[in-house]
Amino acid sequence: MLFFGRGGINLYEDPEKKIPFSAVGKCGSLYCMNSSHFLTMGVIPELYREYTYAGVRNREEAQWYNDLMKNVLSHKLIESNEEYSRAKKKLLRMRTDVYLLLKRMKHFSVRQRRRM
Repeated sequence: MLFFGRGGINLYEDPEKKIPFSAVGKCGSLYCMNSSHFLTMGVIPELYREYTYAGVRNREEAQWYNDLMKNVLSHKLIESNEEYSRAKKKLLRMRTDVYLLLKRMKHFSVRQRRRM
């Protein structure tokens, strides 16, 4: 489920239901509560290459993660996923821009109607 944007599915309602994966393109949120998670996992591959999610979040003294979990969270998304082409990234950003514009227009029109 996206934290801001087009919604998602409830995994608990039907755990067998296929998950409709779709890249965000560009988040419309002004402040991302999970940016450390996403950036350390390599959502923007050229940023924060030296950091991993396990390195940022795990506290060795607390032993939050076992060895398997530390290993999983020490990898970047690019290691097991194909990076989109520049054209596909641009298309996704445009799609998100249109979505956010329509959302703002709907919000604006509701506010305008309330004033009348």
